[in-house]
Amino acid sequence: MTLTEKIAAYAENVREEVVQLLRDMCRIPAPSNHEEKRAAFCKEWLEKQGAKKFVFYFSKDLKTQEYI
Repeated sequence: MTLTEKIAAYAENVREEVVQLLRDMCRIPAPSNHEEKRAAFCKEWLEKQGAKKFVFYFSKDLKTQEYI
């Protein structure tokens, strides 16, 4: 099986999960500049999937960055 075929098979296997996730996200009210609830949902989902916590900082000149 080629890599392209593996990717296509994976996408097909998770299609319903992805559709449901998008539906759940879209049901969360998130007017401009008030996306906190949707952001919290995404954070919680990512953590449940095993994402590691990190903080990303920019310097005042926006030219350097740091991960913690």
